[in-house]
Parts: sequence; C-alpha cells; structure tokens
Amino acid sequence: MPKYNDNLANAERTSLPAFTEQDPPWKGQVLVGDDEPRLRASLCEILRHDGFNVDAAADGAAVCQHVQSGHYDLIVMNICMPGMTGLDVMAWLKATGSNIPILIISGLYDFTTLRRAVQMGAYDYLRKPYNVEELIRIVNEAVRAQRNASLQTTAHTAERIAEEFFRRALDYVPDVVFSLDEGGCINFLNNRVETLLGFRRKELMGQHLSCLVDDVNSAKLPHLLERRPSQKPFTCELELKTRINGIANLTCELTIMNTEDEHFWPPEYSGRPSTPVFFFGVARDITERKKTQESIEFRASHDSLTGLPNRSLFFDRLGLAVSQAQRYGKKLATMFIDLNDFKRVNDTYGHNVGDDLLQKVARRLKDCLRAGDTLCRYGGDEFTVLLPSLGDEKDVSAVAEKLLESLKNPFRLRDVDADVSVSASIGIALFPEDGAEAVALLQRADKAMYGIKQQKRSDYHFYGQKGPKARSGT
Repeated sequence: MPKYNDNLANAERTSLPAFTEQDPPWKGQVLVGDDEPRLRASLCEILRHDGFNVDAAADGAAVCQHVQSGHYDLIVMNICMPGMTGLDVMAWLKATGSNIPILIISGLYDFTTLRRAVQMGAYDYLRKPYNVEELIRIVNEAVRAQRNASLQTTAHTAERIAEEFFRRALDYVPDVVFSLDEGGCINFLNNRVETLLGFRRKELMGQHLSCLVDDVNSAKLPHLLERRPSQKPFTCELELKTRINGIANLTCELTIMNTEDEHFWPPEYSGRPSTPVFFFGVARDITERKKTQESIEFRASHDSLTGLPNRSLFFDRLGLAVSQAQRYGKKLATMFIDLNDFKRVNDTYGHNVGDDLLQKVARRLKDCLRAGDTLCRYGGDEFTVLLPSLGDEKDVSAVAEKLLESLKNPFRLRDVDADVSVSASIGIALFPEDGAEAVALLQRADKAMYGIKQQKRSDYHFYGQKGPKARSGT
C-alpha cells in the first residue's frame, strides 16, 4: 500500500488504487488552488498518484495566471482564499469565456455561498474533511466529462467547418445543384440559381421543381421524378424559366438521381427546417454548347460562302421528298441552275468579286422560292432547287421564269465601279415522270440544263422536252 505524507491529515485516510500497465502516463491536466500549503500538497499528491498531471496555485490570482498560460481539464479550488476568492476566480473565468469545470473544496457550512458557487457553474463541491475515494471519483468524472465535451466541441467545429466548405464549394460550382424531397419539392439549392436563373434561393425553398420548368417541358417532370435504381441518373434537356433580363428561358441539361439513403438530410442551408432528401439534381446551362453544336452541324450541312444547304443536305431533303411523294401520290420537281458568264466575271475582277456575286445571286434566287422549297449551292456557280408538292408543269414553269427574271437586273459588287450582269440556264426534271430516285432526277435535270447551256441561252428546259419551250412574255 502506498505511503502518504502528513499533509493528508485533513483528508479521511483510505487506500488508493495503484497504477496499472494499461493506465496512460496521465489522465488529464488538473490545477489545484488553495491557500493552505498542507491541503494543497496533499491534493496534488493524491491526484498525481491517480494519474493526473497537476499544477498548484497558492491563491486566486495564481489560479488565473495558470489558466492564462496553460490548458486544464479541471480546477480543484478552495472557495475561501485571501485576496481573490474562489467566487472571484469563477466570475473571471466566466468573463473570459472559459468552460473549465471547477470542483469546490471548502470547510464552509454557508449554504448560500455554496449555492452561489453552483449557480456560477461549479461542477461539484466537497466539504472538508473529504473522502479520498469520493474526491478521485468526482475528479475522474469531471475530467472525463470535460474531455467528452471537448471532443464533441471539436467534432461539432469540424462538422461546421466541413459544412461551410461544402456550402462554399457548391456556390462556386458553375451548375445549379439542388435536392428534392419525396414529393419533388426543393429542400436544397446552391447560390448558382441566383446568378444563372435570377431567382432568390430562399423563395424557391419548399417549392415544387415545376416552378422552374417551362410549361412546354412540364410533361417530362413525372418521368424525371420516378424512383429508379440508385447510381443510374436520368438526364434530359429542359427549358428552365429565368428572371434574367431579355432571357425568357434557358436551355439546361437536367440530371436527377435517387439517393441511396432515404434518411439523408440536407444541411440547414436555408434557415428553415429541412425534409429528407430523395433526389439529387444538377442543372447545367448548355446554351453555348447548343449554339456550338448547332454551328458545327450547320457548317457540316451548309455552304460556307452563301449559307445555303450544301450538296449533302440537298440529297437528304430530295430523298425524303421523293419518299413522301411516292407515299401520298404527289409530284415534285428538281432544277439544276448554272450561271452564264460567271467565269468571265471571276477572271476579270478576281475571286473576291466572284464570291460577292455568288452571295447576291443566292439571295435573289432564294427570294423567289417558298418556305418549304430548298435552294442549294451545288458547287462553283451551280445551284439546285427542290420544289416539293407541286400541282403541275405550269407551276414549275412559273417558278423557273421567276428565277430567271430575278437575275435580269445588274449587280452592284464591292470594289467594282461598273454594274455586272449574269444570266442562268435551268434544267428541270419531274417526279415521277423523269425518275423515281433522287440521284436519277438530279442527273436528268443536269442533262436538261446542259442542253440550254450549249445554246448559250438564258432559259429553262424540261428533261425529255422536244425543242425549246416558249417562255411566257417572250
């Protein structure tokens, strides 16, 4: 049994547990404050023997100095000390924001003072003479509680830091990030919704997702909010409403995925009680991507100089028109147009002037056609025309004459002082009379055009026509 010195005279004698190999080097940091040297020394010896690291202070001022310079899990302090009393120390600790638990040891029987100490936050108190086992039990409980509280505070602080990081990170994401409850109502939004769509985040919290979806796309929502296997997000293109000046809707790619845990709760991001998260979602602005994609597709299917459909797109439309004409018993016509004297203009004034002429010719020809007709730059100074759903040959002749008439007026071209004139030769093939396939029809229109071209005339000619056809008004 360990021996204690005579300073234990004021404590009830009892045996103390010995150290074991499993005990840590020390259980915690304790500060003992008492103006009685013998009691102070005995308290320090008892607590050190139980595994605590102990500092001693002879009065209240010394207690405050120790607290300012060190970290303590518990203060064991006499309430009656000269100068700065135990109550004064407790008031100072409270004023500085300290949360160190305090065990009061006092020989006072003044319940008013003891009650005041407890009201000021004392963890517990012992009367002198105290029982050593009770002292050790209370000290261990107090230190353990303080350690647990510190761990909880640290964990809570870490959680708040992580949540703040999460919030800030999401606010820097270029997409609208959101979550929905089981009914499809919004219970989380990042700040991006304010800059991208112009809505305030708080006004959308608790609202159904449909409040952001354009009416035309609202039919897609039920499918979006279907419960499906997790890790299988559903993505679709939607028009979302905006409050941005000059922008009614924004084309977005919306991705929604079920949560794996139906008890997942969003952070208190909106300042109001949350509901469980059933869906995670991301809305990405794809306006620029769509424009780029459309631009690429347009360049792939249109002539870069005139902006007209190119040969590939023309054959696609001609093939579709032939299929529809076959199905519904309709007629259609194709035209092959070749400019006369274009080579002379190109050789005389240069390619830049020639390009300018082609652009102006394209505009005049296009103005002669219906919205459903197709004018194509086939290559060089050659153009083709698709006229679907025509009544008879007279309708085709009227269009051909209109096209030729549009080229009669001279062209004013850049970098050229004089007016420039060109004419055209037009060959025409009809469906179904001249062919049942797109390629055959255009070949026969080309052949018809070649006959007029050989005669160096500005005129039109039907495939299979015997001799020149008289133009109206000539």
